[in-house]
Amino acid sequence: MVQMFAMAAAFLGDGIWSFVPFVSGPPSWFKTAKENSVMTMMFIFLIVPTFVNSLIISGAFEIELDGVLVYSKIQTGKMPSGMDIIDAFTKAGLQRMS
Repeated sequence: MVQMFAMAAAFLGDGIWSFVPFVSGPPSWFKTAKENSVMTMMFIFLIVPTFVNSLIISGAFEIELDGVLVYSKIQTGKMPSGMDIIDAFTKAGLQRMS
């Protein structure tokens, strides 16, 4: 998502901010990012994906319902199927709609 916004900003320039809700113009950091475009692109295309990938590698996939753990990939050792999720919600007290 960040990378797509960076590409749009590169092509549209300051005009991209007219598409962002609740923003009247470019923020102050955008000018700095434009002045240091090489460093900005290195950060967006090298550093950010590395950080995001480190979050994915943990293998964690957990489903919580009202703050209570309903399903954990770490505990079961596998990604849930649709029925696993339905069973977990049923055990947590939710009823299936007919």
